[in-house]
Amino acid sequence: MKTKFFSFLAIVLMSTSAFAQKTDTTKKCQLTHSFGFNAGTTTGVGLSYQMYIKNKYGIQFTAAPYVRSVDDQTLNFALTGLYKIRDREYVDFISYLSLNYIYTRQSGYSYFDYTYDYGVKNINQLNIGTGIGFEFDTKRNFKFSIMGGFAGYSTDNKWQVLPCIESSLFYVL
Repeated sequence: MKTKFFSFLAIVLMSTSAFAQKTDTTKKCQLTHSFGFNAGTTTGVGLSYQMYIKNKYGIQFTAAPYVRSVDDQTLNFALTGLYKIRDREYVDFISYLSLNYIYTRQSGYSYFDYTYDYGVKNINQLNIGTGIGFEFDTKRNFKFSIMGGFAGYSTDNKWQVLPCIESSLFYVL
């Protein structure tokens, strides 16, 4: 009788200790990092870094310098906020809000009043855009996204509102 009681007690203790060994595998802050290329009027053109928090909220930074000479250069910086509306296995439905700053310094000759004049012109451009898009996951550490929406373009304080399209290709780390 004692043997049955102790074996029953041992089985109960082992089963409860097995449940006690269970650990929580979810992390409090899950980050996904990606590097790649981006091309868009409001999300920027050039090399890009993207980070998602808990696979829901994302931030993307894009930058590229184009320098031909001291007087002929373009600097492009963009910051984009991303939000996954629907998270599916292969295709995600996303929305974005982006800000792109482009500085251009150009040199050249201009013709004014029958005279040629050499000068350097500085152009500051600010693009702000928002819209929706799709992000395609290949399950091979690559993802491709295409987005579209509307953007406000400001070149030297002259504003325009036009449709825009953005695309990117990333390698997921």
